[in-house]
Amino acid sequence: MYFSTFLMAILMASAISASAIQQRQEEEVPQCDEAPPSEEFVEYSKALQHNISSLTSRQAQKRYNFRVYAHVVYSEKNSKGGYVSEENVKKDIDLLNKRYSRAGISFTYAETDYLQNSAWAHSNDPAMKKKLRRGGYADLNLYYVAKIPGKLISGGPIGGHCTYPIVPRGNSLTVPQATMERDGCVMIATSVPGGSSWSGLSPLTTHEVGHWLGLRHTFEGNCKDGDTIDDTFPQEKPTGKCENQPKLPDGRPGAYACGGLHPSNSLNFMDYSSCSRQKLGGSLTDQKPPENPKPEPKPNPPTPKPPSNSGESKVWGQCGGRDWKGPTACSKGLVCKHFGVWYSQCVPAA
Repeated sequence: MYFSTFLMAILMASAISASAIQQRQEEEVPQCDEAPPSEEFVEYSKALQHNISSLTSRQAQKRYNFRVYAHVVYSEKNSKGGYVSEENVKKDIDLLNKRYSRAGISFTYAETDYLQNSAWAHSNDPAMKKKLRRGGYADLNLYYVAKIPGKLISGGPIGGHCTYPIVPRGNSLTVPQATMERDGCVMIATSVPGGSSWSGLSPLTTHEVGHWLGLRHTFEGNCKDGDTIDDTFPQEKPTGKCENQPKLPDGRPGAYACGGLHPSNSLNFMDYSSCSRQKLGGSLTDQKPPENPKPEPKPNPPTPKPPSNSGESKVWGQCGGRDWKGPTACSKGLVCKHFGVWYSQCVPAA
């Protein structure tokens, strides 16, 4: 199977590792139970920052749309049993759209299927994804379940986990079947809209989908590179409780990290804090900008047409290049817009 967009040829991929965010509780700060991304993935992320395919540049390009297939696997028809109504699935996707809109990333609801299976609702059985996953590799699959087995080091329950992108191998544009079958995000139903632990601000799905898009935690990496996103300041550990954070001269929350006082990442969805509510990484912030902000990334140069004898010449954008005569893959309500000779994207109809 081929990547269905130019973005996918650079970004989307399989489970190098899975992240797990702790279920949000009023008295606790979410914590993570994940193996760090592979060194290969980290180095690849750094390299992307120096070419037109960087995470920041991709987000700055605007109008990336992903279809979303939801799968509700439950034992009982309540959130503790893993059940989420279609209405609340759509609310969860609406939150994704709201929180990622300033990055030019949007999500289009495709459908929700339901399966009453107590064993799968309380396990991490790979057979579940293998059976239920829909769409291509550029399509986001969300799985809502009752429980994810295991506990965090803190002793708390795991609230969700999601697959990271793999590193493309040479010029290969194929996605292994095993990678397809592992791809997607799993969340416990109690911590999404309508769930018994839903607070109205919980960033669970937003955080997990950030990993699916290739974003690391703000506290991963080191004081030199941080999470490899240019506008996220390095930090050695999660923010945790937000009370009594130091203030910067302009009034914004600060943090003592990596030998100095820096702007805090506490509002970033990819941090773990008691006040995380914004996706800041990758030139995306709802905060008042600093007096001397980091410069905006330069726009990408036009995508050149691939040689006619290359393998890439047969791989078109999500809805085909200008000369494409075959079928398109735009969801209902989307239209095809051409951005280059051979790159196109499905965007909302005007």
